[in-house]
Amino acid sequence: MLADVHGNLAALEAVIAAAEAEGVDSWLFLGDAVGYGPHSREVVARLASLPNFAGIRGNHDHMLCFGGEHEANSLARASLAHARRTMDETGRAWLMTLPVELRGPLADADQGWLAVHGAPVDPARFTAYVYSLNFRANLEHLVADPARLCFHGHTHVPAVYCLRKAAGVGEQLELDEDREL
Repeated sequence: MLADVHGNLAALEAVIAAAEAEGVDSWLFLGDAVGYGPHSREVVARLASLPNFAGIRGNHDHMLCFGGEHEANSLARASLAHARRTMDETGRAWLMTLPVELRGPLADADQGWLAVHGAPVDPARFTAYVYSLNFRANLEHLVADPARLCFHGHTHVPAVYCLRKAAGVGEQLELDEDREL
């Protein structure tokens, strides 16, 4: 799982190399290939070249393709201007094909997973954030959804939030010894 690369090609290559050394051969990208870092075009080309790739568009990817950066901070606007100048049409077209959400099945056929860049409560799927003060609203939004897992980027902070169906917040997530999250 990759997210929020923001034009940092060196970091992306390091993460891909480490993951491939562990046997990873499929990829889920949670958005924001472009912006901030100087190599947005190269990052997009590298992501597009990955085998077994599924990905979604983040807010920076969306702004590069469709505009709207007037709502972004000055650093984001400047980096998007650079990314727009250096992005080729192939990369821009590839970004435009990325959806704003992806869904997939879990082992239980009645349940699945949801991937968004921002927050599941956000209809746009890439502008709102999930963080410690609002995670409950985001999880409760999923109660009526068949998705039992929701993956998101955007915050640049790794976290796991759980909501028990009957008891509320605070469920501990335990993994088998050879599993990672």
